[in-house]
Amino acid sequence: MKKRKVAFIYSTASISSYLFELGQKLMPSYEILNFVDESILLAQNSVVRREKVKNLIISARSAGVSSILITCSTIGDLAKNFSEIYRIPIFRIDSPMAQVAVESGQKIAVLFTNPKTLQSTSSLFNGILARKKGNNVKIRYVFVDNAMKALSQGNIKGHDKFVEKSIMHAAKWADVIALAQVTTAVALSRRKTVLKGKIILTSPISGIQQIDALLYAPLQSSSINVSF
Repeated sequence: MKKRKVAFIYSTASISSYLFELGQKLMPSYEILNFVDESILLAQNSVVRREKVKNLIISARSAGVSSILITCSTIGDLAKNFSEIYRIPIFRIDSPMAQVAVESGQKIAVLFTNPKTLQSTSSLFNGILARKKGNNVKIRYVFVDNAMKALSQGNIKGHDKFVEKSIMHAAKWADVIALAQVTTAVALSRRKTVLKGKIILTSPISGIQQIDALLYAPLQSSSINVSF
């Protein structure tokens, strides 16, 4: 049987191998194609960033993919619009995580390391929250200072320590902690951070599983387990 093709779009090459391998485990019936453009995050404005993402989507369609996953939270808000324009299912990796977060607690801390991520991520969470009637959910967006700088300098241990420290600090207030980016999810797995009585959510597993669950198969219980 011929495998369906799915494109993973990245703005950071460092997570491509990780998500590719995870995707192969979670979706063995799919052929995963990676499309990377690290200049996306260097774009000075949203117009340039949008054009770069558009070019990746066009390349993915030309390669014959049946669906696309945007793995970068910073550009996740482009998914819906481009899906309508190019008439192809385009998913943002953090959508299932955000949904579960809003349903799982009253005080949610959303951690992010790239300032450019805030607009897209807050739009996602606030949109879900607005549709949830009769709720008292409070969300705080927490910037993990110096983490991105450390990662860009190749200081992975430093990056992971900054993320873990922010998780610990956020846990003093929040009952749910959502890690907005895949890089922070990877940091969590390396540090093996565990907090008793707290829910820590990440996007990779549920973000990948949503493709098959929403397009081709019934939603399975494992697809809502977004703890990494």
